Amino acid sequence: MMEIASYRKKAREIESQLLNKLAERGQGTLAKVLDLDDAAVSRMKRPSGKQRYSFFQMMSLAMAYLDVVSPESEMAKRLLRIEQLLTKEKPQSSGNCFEA
Repeated sequence: MMEIASYRKKAREIESQLLNKLAERGQGTLAKVLDLDDAAVSRMKRPSGKQRYSFFQMMSLAMAYLDVVSPESEMAKRLLRIEQLLTKEKPQSSGNCFEA
């Protein structure tokens, strides 16, 4: 029973991250990517009919159970590190160089 509670806690965190990303990037854009209208994406955010959970709640719980990493995963950290390395300014080759 304790394990189920931990899945649900992690699922709430994942759902929050997903909905925050959706708010940042825009519901309309996701609708276009999924080839749906805005209203369909809006319905994904809440349970409808006899469904107990919304699409995002179910997906988040599945991701938590399957141990799919969240956006703050090791992969995201590695990609950020690579980006930092690639954008880091290279030091001057000689200490005797002066800019006029």
